Amino acid sequence: SKEVGDVSYFGASMGQDSLFVGTYQSRTLTSLSIDNGEEQWKKSVANEGFAANPVYEGGVVYALSTDLDTGKGSLRAFDATDGTELWTVPNIGSTQ
Repeated sequence: SKEVGDVSYFGASMGQDSLFVGTYQSRTLTSLSIDNGEEQWKKSVANEGFAANPVYEGGVVYALSTDLDTGKGSLRAFDATDGTELWTVPNIGSTQ
């Protein structure tokens, strides 16, 4: 097993020889090598945690982040290679 910050209640996504795992409490999205489990990159977001399975498509990781206390959420896109945040759509409402 691989420590990713805290419990992930949602499944991971795979693409580009990587496994992408989001966590709610530590507010991180992590890319792990499927060959050896090494962390390739980790991104944190302020005030929202990842509360849904990330989705990989065409070199991009799409992830929903949310603040379960306020019911506000965001849709985010990250470059799968280095974790650069490509864009964010805020205030989409609850992602649950």
